[in-house]
Amino acid sequence: MRRIFLAAASIAALSAQSALAQTNPQPGDDPQANGQEIVVTAQKRSQRLNDVGISIVAASAEQLQSAGVTDITSMAKVVSGFTAAKSTYGFQIFSIRGIGFNSNQASATPTVSSYIDEAALPYASMTAGLLLDVDHIEVLKGPQGTLFGQNATGGSVNVIAAKPTEYLDVGGQFSVNHFGGVELLGHISGPLSDTLRARLAFSTNQFGEWQKGYFATHAKHGDQNRGAARLLLDWQASERLKLSVNVNGNYDHGDSQLLQLQRSAPQNPANEQSELAIYPLPHSARAAEADDMKRNRNHLFQAVGRADYEIDDNLTLTSITNFVKNKNDTLVDTDATVFHGGAVNPKSSRHGPVPCPTNGYVRPLCRGPDLRRRKRDRPAGGRRPEPARASGHLRR
Repeated sequence: MRRIFLAAASIAALSAQSALAQTNPQPGDDPQANGQEIVVTAQKRSQRLNDVGISIVAASAEQLQSAGVTDITSMAKVVSGFTAAKSTYGFQIFSIRGIGFNSNQASATPTVSSYIDEAALPYASMTAGLLLDVDHIEVLKGPQGTLFGQNATGGSVNVIAAKPTEYLDVGGQFSVNHFGGVELLGHISGPLSDTLRARLAFSTNQFGEWQKGYFATHAKHGDQNRGAARLLLDWQASERLKLSVNVNGNYDHGDSQLLQLQRSAPQNPANEQSELAIYPLPHSARAAEADDMKRNRNHLFQAVGRADYEIDDNLTLTSITNFVKNKNDTLVDTDATVFHGGAVNPKSSRHGPVPCPTNGYVRPLCRGPDLRRRKRDRPAGGRRPEPARASGHLRR
């Protein structure tokens, strides 16, 4: 079991940006389909997409939905050369054009930087709620160290959240998959006064157990319990000053994906612990077992304050203050069996006690308060299987 606590706070320096005209799209409009200019902030200032002299992919929320992009792992459908691979501890590792840092350490700095409204998420374990209520995404390919720092060797992903509207806007989406998993998305946006607008968005994923035991237990696994929410406030304090607040957070209290037993390889024939040598391999992609799997306890909180002051018609002074607090508590069973500390743990499963198998080759391997190795329980011939170790891999 690995517990990780990460906290990060950063204050972005003041930056000057050019103010370019932008057409406000109406609800349901696709800027590309209607011939409107797409405005991006890839170079820390608002620019038309065609004026940006770097390799960039911009996709609106409508394009993401039509392409079937539901989370960050499927973003490769609209961004060529982008990949997202799940680490052993559940968080995503991004790569662009094959450049990425494949590390299971949550504190490892990535090679593809991530931002929400230009506010940094410095570690890969902080990107769980990246695509909540999106207006559009901007993916920059190639080294971006000049504007995005040392952790942008492969590129940068900047997610622009949907902003508060001048009119009342309410929407939602509900879906159920064939494993019983439920997903619910929603948002409400509108003016609170003549100068203050707000937008609240949320999402939740529940249920959906898809893995199940195949040998010592028949317990199901893979239950989801995830949620995310974001509150945006835009205040036009004066004709030239605009203040914005972004408060968001997400949690994951679901099951982590179980590893599957791949093979058993003898290491030391003289060792008496021979449990893994006779353990059967899974028969399907859903078959998996573990000795003691507690639910994840992952949380993230982010607060971003932004001030934009128009010095003149061509110059804007911007200040961004960003605070992020992240805590990951994830348990992974790396041997992919019900054995606990070299033996079957009869009280290991959160679904109830693990029954001791009645097979003559496995029964002697059970240990507990009332279970001990007995000579008469050995397999025929009196020989014990060779001791082994197991190696697991993710498979779904």
